[in-house]
Amino acid sequence: MKRATMELGGHAPVIMTADADLDLAAATIIPDKFRNAGQVCVSPTRFLVQDPLVDAFADRFAIRAELVLSNR
Repeated sequence: MKRATMELGGHAPVIMTADADLDLAAATIIPDKFRNAGQVCVSPTRFLVQDPLVDAFADRFAIRAELVLSNR
């Protein structure tokens, strides 16, 4: 037998409700999303966002993602 290490993924959802602090959420989850090219079992893979927050969250996500990716 040979030793094998596999990353099976966790499909970690992020749930954003109306009372969420969007700046804190973006600052927390964006680095995790891109850590190790997203190949980490706790990498957020699904973002479930309440309708009133979708545009604001998407804007913050895009800004933070651009910052994280430009610093690599």
